[in-house]
Amino acid sequence: MELNATRNLIAFPVVWCPTQGQEGLTRTKIERDHPWALDGTSALEFWGCRTEHADGSYVCHGPRIPATTPLPIATALSWLFHLWRGISTNGPVSISASSPWSALGAAAARVFNGRLYLAVRIQGRTATRAALLDRSSLREAIVTAVERFSVRRADLVVPMGRYTEDLARSFGADPGRILMLPFPLSWGEAGSSKAGTLRKDPRLIGCATRLIPGKGVEVLLRAFPLLLGEFPDLRLEIAGHGPLGEALAALAQRLGLSQHVTWRGWLPAESVRELFGRASIAVLSSTFEEGRGLVLTEAGLMNCALVGSDLGGIPDMIVNGKTGALVPPSDHVALAGAIGSLLRDHEGRKGMGREARALALEYVRARPASLSTFRERIVAGAAAR
Repeated sequence: MELNATRNLIAFPVVWCPTQGQEGLTRTKIERDHPWALDGTSALEFWGCRTEHADGSYVCHGPRIPATTPLPIATALSWLFHLWRGISTNGPVSISASSPWSALGAAAARVFNGRLYLAVRIQGRTATRAALLDRSSLREAIVTAVERFSVRRADLVVPMGRYTEDLARSFGADPGRILMLPFPLSWGEAGSSKAGTLRKDPRLIGCATRLIPGKGVEVLLRAFPLLLGEFPDLRLEIAGHGPLGEALAALAQRLGLSQHVTWRGWLPAESVRELFGRASIAVLSSTFEEGRGLVLTEAGLMNCALVGSDLGGIPDMIVNGKTGALVPPSDHVALAGAIGSLLRDHEGRKGMGREARALALEYVRARPASLSTFRERIVAGAAAR
């Protein structure tokens, strides 16, 4: 694999290579961290198992396996292919992995082939979700070991915020190899320009999240009845969809919240922005460690005071008493208390919304320079091999 001097090759190790149903998600990930790779100056390859060919936009490399292959087997096969592909390549290659988990095979190849330049994104600690959903200490230990191995052997580790940067260091990453790269938001500084002109509803709570285990929507629902005695006109709008949708709607009905909760379903970015533009408070009550809780940054751009779990990267955006309130995860009584305090303090709540917007803008404005540095390092890193 000899490279054209004018085209840097970027390889993306994935468990499942892009299929017809995944092409949009794959392109979104490229646009997020490697937008320059779509301008024709870079060659792209995807390394991993596949069930069918992707379209001509992608060069996919990997064995074809049945769609019914169990995920653990598909993952192991993909890692082995990443290892083989990385060892057998002749030219310098930039490898960009979306997580330490997906980077394992490439990280192992990096040990044997010094012409590979490996960048690893850190979006959170995968092991915490394994512990929450599977309740398996063995799987948690395995995932943690994989994450540490990949991060320690990466040439560049790319966290998304302060928590994930600390996580990279705890995994053993050399500080000189860490580059914080903010995620792009559904709407940035320009998209939130109307934040100061929108009319806030002082009795509206906004929540935008997937309806899946670990997001803590049930905690928020259980907190709501504790507030209605003092705030009988309080309302909650929830944007999002997922496998827990019906169960959560049933819970809301059992709690007597049918007149207070509106289920918006999946919403496009413009509609989520409108929701946070009207809401006075935004809540993210996750029970696992979010990498940052980007929806809080988006809500902050719209001048919302913020309430969330004191867990993972949520405190990156919620500075207790300044941009909002942090509460213990899974504690619906504490969550109700924090929301109630903000509802009682109209001026304090508005001030927290302004501070949340300032902090969100700081995050948004840091991205262009970081993205430019990331491009320089990933392109130059491979060229120097």
